[in-house]
Amino acid sequence: MVSKGIYGIPEKSSVEDKDKEHRRRDKFSSTLRLAILIHPFGRFGGAERLAILHAIGLTEAGVDVTMYTDTTLMHREWLSLLGSKVPVRNLPYGLKGRDVIRDLAPFDRILIHHHIEPLMARRIVGRYGDKTYWYTGEVLRAVWEDKITGEDYRQFSPTVFRTASHFYGKRSRIALWGPMYNLTVSMLRVLDMATVRRFKGVIANSEYMADLVRRVYRYPGPMSVAYPAPSLPASMFNPDYGNGDYVLAVGALLPNKNHHDLLKAMSLLKEPPTLRIVGDGQERRNLKDQAQRLGVETEFDLFVTGEELCRLYEGSLFVVVPSLSEPFGMTALEGALAGKPSVVTELGGTKEFVLDQETGFVVNPRRTKSFASALELLLYDRDLRKSMGERARERALTSFTPESSALALSRALTP
Repeated sequence: MVSKGIYGIPEKSSVEDKDKEHRRRDKFSSTLRLAILIHPFGRFGGAERLAILHAIGLTEAGVDVTMYTDTTLMHREWLSLLGSKVPVRNLPYGLKGRDVIRDLAPFDRILIHHHIEPLMARRIVGRYGDKTYWYTGEVLRAVWEDKITGEDYRQFSPTVFRTASHFYGKRSRIALWGPMYNLTVSMLRVLDMATVRRFKGVIANSEYMADLVRRVYRYPGPMSVAYPAPSLPASMFNPDYGNGDYVLAVGALLPNKNHHDLLKAMSLLKEPPTLRIVGDGQERRNLKDQAQRLGVETEFDLFVTGEELCRLYEGSLFVVVPSLSEPFGMTALEGALAGKPSVVTELGGTKEFVLDQETGFVVNPRRTKSFASALELLLYDRDLRKSMGERARERALTSFTPESSALALSRALTP
């Protein structure tokens, strides 16, 4: 069960913190009215949790927030955290929702948080481009994947067909098959480009993501960065520095998460520890077969609660993020709250949290030998794991909190 006490914004415990809160409230003394819009793309995940945390944090800062979403796909217990302070209204898809678009007129700012259905996004920015901002942790990968990684997005996303059906009906799946797919992607690419270039401002979840938006969209407007906050709060963790029984990876079992190269690197270790992978996906059978061939003992935890995930972090030696592309990624940050260092990919924004050779190691996961060397350094040196884990947790608690994320977001919305 999710409780407000666990997942709410931390209570202020010092005079200094209270003074900061008052200063933030003074900034919004005119009561800025903000609409936060998000559509879950096939599932409720980190983007949706962060949108709710931002809504709570901005409300605590004195902003008048209303959230628009598809409530049928949102986690009820997470939505309940908003209580009576943040009204939640339904956000339809496509050409529906004329009344909703009219309802957005009185708001001072509109924030598209991560993603909403492309036609609705275009309609909103067409009418309210002078006050609509985009908080992004990802480009619309369904249409830009080949430009970013050279791959077909359909092999990465297990929800792409389900999302299309939910947005536009079952017949829309035809547009994702055969030659129709390329035509659909081309049309959506033009639509997405036109939408993004009309935003009043873009707020990225990392410097890497900001650069990617500039490169993909040639976005000419103001760009800010507001790092995300973990959805597992620090109060849930009991840090255990230096100790552990296994190496931990957390993430969907999809090709771009690159667990295959992690297994290769671990197979080069003299005495590979157990690898535990939290997540599920289309690569599970292939990964099990590969682990058996390479002789790497691997355990899969398909579904875990937040409480169970905290305990898994605490029981690990360190965590690994081997992704081929990671806009920011929560695994290293959550691992740090448990007092664990990380070995993370250099391909993306995770390295903006993990400081190489200070709170962990940053590697190219495609270079298997150097990847294995980094794993080996942490595996056989408890003192190194302890010191790096302590610094990692301090960094997480200092600069990557729900409050600091909401504050950065509020500053970007009120330049």
